[in-house]
Amino acid sequence: MNKLKVTYDIKTIFPVRNLDVCKANGFDNLVEDLKSINGQISLPIQFFGDTFLRFEFVDKVKLKEFKDSKSNDFFLIIESNITIDIEEIIEKAFIRESNPDDLQPELIVVPYFRLLYKTYLTHFLIFTQIAYPGTLWLNDAVVLFNNKKMDEINGISSVLSEYNYSESKWPKLENVTIDKVWKYLINKTNIFHELSKTEIERGLNSFTHLFSENYHHNIPVSLFWSLSGLESLYVTGEVGITQQLNDKIQTFLGDIIENKKILKKLYNYRSGLIHGDLSIPIKDGVLNYDKYNDDLYVMNSFSAVVLVASLQKIIKNEMTKLTFKYIYE
Repeated sequence: MNKLKVTYDIKTIFPVRNLDVCKANGFDNLVEDLKSINGQISLPIQFFGDTFLRFEFVDKVKLKEFKDSKSNDFFLIIESNITIDIEEIIEKAFIRESNPDDLQPELIVVPYFRLLYKTYLTHFLIFTQIAYPGTLWLNDAVVLFNNKKMDEINGISSVLSEYNYSESKWPKLENVTIDKVWKYLINKTNIFHELSKTEIERGLNSFTHLFSENYHHNIPVSLFWSLSGLESLYVTGEVGITQQLNDKIQTFLGDIIENKKILKKLYNYRSGLIHGDLSIPIKDGVLNYDKYNDDLYVMNSFSAVVLVASLQKIIKNEMTKLTFKYIYE
C-alpha cells in the first residue's frame, strides 16, 4: 500500500472547577509555570513519539458543549499537533500481527493514538499536582481533532484540595517545577511503560490513585492509596510499621514541632478502618456523622500531603532509592 500520513491539530479544553479553592492553593503559580514551558513539554507517546503541548487559560470558549458556561468560568486549553505515518505505526506497534482478520490495520492506528493521547495527557495533569498540590480541579474535557470533536476526557480532582496549606507548619513543601517533575518521571522511572519495580515507582503510582472525577466519592479509597504510597517509600518488612513511618518520615521530612503524635494517629486511624475496629456509618445514611467525615477528611488530606512532600523531595534531589539505617552511639 502507498504510505499514508495524516496530520492533526489537537485542542483539548478542560473547564476549571472551584477556581477559588484552586487559587487559594497556588493556582496562579501553576498557570505561570505552564506558560513558561509552553511548547517545551511533550507526551512521550509510545510508537508515536513526542507530542509537544501548548497551554492557554481563557474565560470564554465558543463551543456548543460549553454554551451554558457562566461569566466566572475558566478554561484550560491544551494544544498540540502530530503527523502520523500510518504504515510506520502499523509496523512499530505490531498491529498487523495482532489485528483481527476482518479489520484493516490502518483503521486502528488513529483510534489507538487517541486512546494513548488521552491517557498520557491525564497522567501529565495529575503529576502537575506534585509540583502544585491542590491547584487543579477539572471538569470533563472536549478533545478536538482538526476542529472536530473526537473525544472526551474525564475531569480530575483530589483530596489534596482539602488541605490548609497556608496554615500548615509541617510537612514543608519543596519548591519543584512541573518541568522538573516530568523530566524525572520520564528519565528516572519506567512507570509509563511497565509495572512499578521500585519503592519510589510504587509511591508515584499510588499517588495517581488519589485522583478521580469526583474525589468525594472515594475518600476511604484515597486514604488507602496515600498510606500505600507512604508504606512503599518508608516501610521495610511487616514489623513495627507505625514506628517505621513515624521515625523515617520525620528523618526525611524533618521533625514535627506541633501535634507530634499525628503520624501515629494517622496510621492507627487507617488500621482501624481497614481492620474493622473503627465505628463507621451506614452508606447513604441519614444520621449525623460529621465527626466521622471530619476525621476522615483530615486524615486523608494529611496523608496525601505527606506523600506529596516526600515525592517532591525525592524528585528535587533526583533520588532513585530511599534507604535508611540506624546508627548506634
